Order: sequence, then C-alpha cells, then structure tokens
Amino acid sequence: MTPESKLPEGMAEGLEIDRKFSRKIRQLDRAGEHEEVIRLIRERIDAGEARPWMYEVLGLTLQLTGAGEEEVADAILGGFHPEAADPPALLAAATYMHQLGLDRRAFALCRMAVERAEEAAEPYGMALEMAPPEERPRDAVWAAAGVLRTAWGVRAEPAREQAELVAESALRELRRRGDEEGLAEANALLADAQRADLIVRVRWSGNADVDLTVTEPPGTVTSATMRRSAGGGVLVRDGFGPDRATAMEEYRVPKAFDGVYLLSVGLTTGEPVGQRVRVEVIRHAGSPSESREEFTVPLKAVHTPSLITLKGGRRMSLATIDVRTPPRAPRRLKLADLTDRGAGVASGRGFGPSPGVNNQFGGVGAGGGVVGYQPDVQLLNEGITLGATAVVSADRRYVRLSLSPQFTNIIDVFNFTFAGTNTGGGPGPGGIPGGGFGGPTPGGN
Repeated sequence: MTPESKLPEGMAEGLEIDRKFSRKIRQLDRAGEHEEVIRLIRERIDAGEARPWMYEVLGLTLQLTGAGEEEVADAILGGFHPEAADPPALLAAATYMHQLGLDRRAFALCRMAVERAEEAAEPYGMALEMAPPEERPRDAVWAAAGVLRTAWGVRAEPAREQAELVAESALRELRRRGDEEGLAEANALLADAQRADLIVRVRWSGNADVDLTVTEPPGTVTSATMRRSAGGGVLVRDGFGPDRATAMEEYRVPKAFDGVYLLSVGLTTGEPVGQRVRVEVIRHAGSPSESREEFTVPLKAVHTPSLITLKGGRRMSLATIDVRTPPRAPRRLKLADLTDRGAGVASGRGFGPSPGVNNQFGGVGAGGGVVGYQPDVQLLNEGITLGATAVVSADRRYVRLSLSPQFTNIIDVFNFTFAGTNTGGGPGPGGIPGGGFGGPTPGGN
C-alpha cells in the first residue's frame, strides 16, 4: 500500500498533480522557456492553487527575463504577508531579498521590523548594508543613527565604527548634492542617537573586579549576568583592574523611566585602593539639560546600595529584549531542487543571513533560539533582623554577646506577568518545537 492511499480522499491525487506540475516546470526551465514558466505559474496562482515554491520560482524566473526590481520582489513575496509577520520573519525576508540583490525592498522590510521592535539593533545593522550612502544618503543616515542608538557593548563596537563611517559618507554626499533639508534631518537624527537619559560610571584604582547592579523603577535589573533589561538599561562596560582604562563599569539608558534607581556596587575579587569607588551620574547626556553628579561609595562585605532619582525620562513602556536572528544561510534555490513540498518565502524556509550581511550585535537569543524567563520565587524579610552569638566564660560567670543586626527595606513592588504560552508540541518560531514557555499572556491574570 502506497503512502498516498492512507491520505484523505482527494489529497493523494493533489500531490500527484503537484509532482507532475513541478516536473513540467523543470523541463521548461532546462529548455529556456522562461515566459512559459511565468505564464503557467501565474495561472496556478490566479486559480487559487498556489504552493510556497511557486512564488519563489516565479520571482527568480522574472529576474532571469530582466524584469524590474519591484516586479521581482512582489512576485517572491506574493505568499508572504509582512503586515502579519514578527520582526524575526521580516529580517529573514529582508535577508533573502538582499541575497537576490533586491536591496530597496529589503530595506523597506527592515523598516517594518523597526516599527515592531524599535530598540532592536539587528534591523538597523542589516539596513546599513542595504543603503549605499553614495546612492541613498538619507536611508544610510537613518540606519547609521539606529545602530548608534541601539548597539552597545564590546561586541557591538565594530558595528558602531562602521555606522560612524557610513554616516560621515552620507553627510558628505548630502552636502555635495546641496540637500539642506536632508542635511538638517540627518544631523538631528545623529544628535538624537548620541543622547542618553541616564549614564552611571563606576571607577576605581587597584587590582580588583567591581560589579555594578542597577534596579530600575519598573523592577527590572541590569547586571553582569543580565546586561540588557526591559527597562532600557544596558551594561556597556564590565571592567576590572589594575589598568585604569579598564577599571570601570558603565551603565547606560538611552531612554529611561522616571523614578528611583537603586545602584548596588559590590567587590567581586581583589582589593581596590582605599576600599572605595567613585560613582559618576550623568542625567540627560547630550541634551541642553545635561547634568553631572559624583560621589564616593565605600565597599563593604556586602553590596553597597545607593539611590539616585531621574526626572524627565523619555521612556513610557518596557522594551522588548527577545530579539532573535534569522536562521542560518541556505544555499540559493535552484529549479532542479523543486519538490511537491516546495521551499520558500510562504513556508518560512529559504531565509537566512547572507555572507554579506553583518550580524554582530549579539542580541538575546542570538543563533535562532528563543528567550524565556522562569520565575524564581523567594521570601523577602523586611524590617530589622538581629542575630546573636553567645560565648560563656570558663567559670560560667560571664557571657559575651556578638550582635549582628540587619536592616532590610523593600523600596517598591511592581506587578508583572510572564509573556508566552505553550499549548503543545507544535513548531515554534524559527522551527523550534514547543514555540515558547508556559505562562499567562501579557495582560493576563
């Protein structure tokens, strides 16, 4: 008994028709009958009998016949719906467009990804590859400013340097063209990209490793183990001594919440000079209202807390830090590879970063996985806790008491939910089984 005989009535016949049609398309392609390939595929699509591979083959065949970029892009994306796609799918589609040399459509898809994940560095970095500053200086400045605003950390330094070079080239091109309006807009974008509502730098001297942990007003935490938070904070530098150039921790929030920030400075290893650190707080950096404050924090056996307040922050909602990269690069589709199952845009396969696309930001979940959060439930004591150790003298006449009081104060408590649900074993984003982690959806109880 063949596998088709076990399928529902009519499905086996449909699969056989698909196989015959794909074989016919391959034969026509080998014969160079590209116009006939286009005609037959369009007839099937118009008749409502489209398969994922048909859109891809149609676009590639149109490209062989010399069709325009927009026509080719529209054909390939015929089975893909950008308005309903999430940022990883949009970036995957943009990467595939870039592979085919359709950079204008790829750039537009990157812009759509930014609209859904404004603070993700990956869409800006990909767009930077697809907007030559000599040809499209305004687009190049937009992408460069986005990289400068969102890409932070040691791994992002090469991308930031590239963005600065692209921005300089784009500004020169705008001046050469005499585009005063574009030049003013570009300068404003680049100036805004350098702004930061809050910067905290911790410096010390000596051979020591000091760690900074920041608890933000919504209750989110940025630390050496969670270097980017949903509160917008990024631990840009995690330094160590004795070299003064590296003996620094830097915390930066391009757009920050108003409220109280709890800074916790702790000694991990070593011994800093004077057992103290110097803390510099910069509010509204890069704006006319920039202000600076410095103070000294002594280091103790436990982390030393300090409270700072920010007013006039520009953040109104939590950031999305679940930024995934597209799957690995496949080889380009060939007509001889067609099967009745197909592969391509509509099925979500056939996408991946091309060799010419930088993906050097190291976002959370890099490598195509998903990000989840598992709650860690603990009890917190508030108030005064007194510990005592008693030592009785040998003659039992005296008792020596060692008292160790602890003062604990819970500053604030914020309610939140865990995003993501998992109802079964279906494939999740990126083809990963399960698709997420259990828990109530945002806004749920």
